[in-house]
Amino acid sequence: MADTSTSWLIHGAATATTDDAGAVLRAWRTASGRSQVEVAAALCITQQNLSQLENGRRPMSIELRRRIVEELGIAAEDLGLSSGQTWQLVSRDDASAQIAASRMRWRAERRWLNQHRAELARLATQLYPA
Repeated sequence: MADTSTSWLIHGAATATTDDAGAVLRAWRTASGRSQVEVAAALCITQQNLSQLENGRRPMSIELRRRIVEELGIAAEDLGLSSGQTWQLVSRDDASAQIAASRMRWRAERRWLNQHRAELARLATQLYPA
């Protein structure tokens, strides 16, 4: 029996239900208010290529996923680069672009809060003494 846990990484195996990296990228771009031209330039690809990636007409390479993580700051797991496989959170049939964008904003806020947890705790102790 074939290992299906990473089958979505195989060229040609990507579908709208198994690989939503394009939808994640589109949701991030929409939520951040950036145009396809801006994001494509940041990733060193054409706007047409970005459009095809976002719409699922072109598979996204691992190298491009890593570049997206580095250049745009999208979480690696949101692009399918970890075992968490968070694609289920965005790629469900009932998930509209607005819902996906809202989820991406929530995740970005959560990441920021987690990254600044110690600093926020120190500020809270200053604001609310025992």
